[in-house]
Amino acid sequence: KAIELRRDSTGADRDARAAGATVGIDTELTSLVHFNFDIGFIANSFEDPRFEDDVDLIFAGEVIWYATGFTTVKARAARRDVSTSLEGASSKTQTNAGVEVQHELRRNVLLGAELNFINDDFRDIDRVDNRGIAGVSAEYLINNYASLVANYRYEQRWSDQENQDFNRNIVTLGLRGRF
Repeated sequence: KAIELRRDSTGADRDARAAGATVGIDTELTSLVHFNFDIGFIANSFEDPRFEDDVDLIFAGEVIWYATGFTTVKARAARRDVSTSLEGASSKTQTNAGVEVQHELRRNVLLGAELNFINDDFRDIDRVDNRGIAGVSAEYLINNYASLVANYRYEQRWSDQENQDFNRNIVTLGLRGRF
């Protein structure tokens, strides 16, 4: 695929050609455990000579455990190549792992919790960012087409670059529609 991005303030051109392939498996290990996993590679060829062409390992996997008739646990891990607009970087390798629990408290009340860790390793510059995310959610199903949702999410970033660390609390309330 062709990737076309605007030049940054240094004049760097991140336009690139990318090609890759993955193979995978998607199976039901037992009636209570579902598993899928893909692994492959991606090759990037950048137009700007400041950026090195590269080949990178990519993967994604998920295990879903139906712990009870009302509780589902999902564990996920992935590594992928991601475009970035960070000055001087051609792209980044993003590796993440997380777990999510969903529980049906009542037929019309759903609760959730998540924990995630994300590592961003930027190419062509010396920078690595790590993020931790924790969140909880609740959803009240009004009918088959609408629900009220509430989410709280805490996110913290640790960077090896000075003055790039942050933390934030995000609260969202909303009305969700379904067709």
